[in-house]
Amino acid sequence: MITAVIAFFTSSPFMRKVALYGTIALAIILFYFGWKKKIENIGEDKVRLENAHAEAVAVKKMLAAPVPTTRDDTAKLLDAGKF
Repeated sequence: MITAVIAFFTSSPFMRKVALYGTIALAIILFYFGWKKKIENIGEDKVRLENAHAEAVAVKKMLAAPVPTTRDDTAKLLDAGKF
């Protein structure tokens, strides 16, 4: 079956040109879609990295908050609005 298709496309100089240009067009289209997908992945990675950075900043702020050890310390922090 495949040999019949190849024989058909190589039977005349015109068909060889058609096969050549068709192959080139197919390669360009596949190359374009491959780059398009790669660019989409880069965009998704950028969003993921921004989210991870925002999360790390939030965790750092939470860990830097003062931790009360007694009820009096908790009351003082609540009165000062720092809790």
